[in-house]
Amino acid sequence: ALRVTACALSRSPLLAGTVLVHGAGSFGHFHAREHGVSRGTAHSAFSWRGFALTRSSVTRLNGIVLTALLEQGIAACGLPPFPRWVLCGGALTDTDAPLGEV
Repeated sequence: ALRVTACALSRSPLLAGTVLVHGAGSFGHFHAREHGVSRGTAHSAFSWRGFALTRSSVTRLNGIVLTALLEQGIAACGLPPFPRWVLCGGALTDTDAPLGEV
């Protein structure tokens, strides 16, 4: 499905100026749930190892997505939301820091 989508995007007249956002799907959910990552660092179930495993999983997925796009000639690069976005009281919040200063 990913190759088909990348191929369709490469042929789309709307490609210029397009920002593609993808989620982690099952790549990050297992570790995040097991190690309390979504509950925040103050929660008793949270572990930094779990955080690292979650980041590793979603980074691998992003590499797979980028590779599929690049193979179709799309000039793609990854801009992960971490660490620009943070949870504050359970709500996703922008750090307001310019990307070069995060």
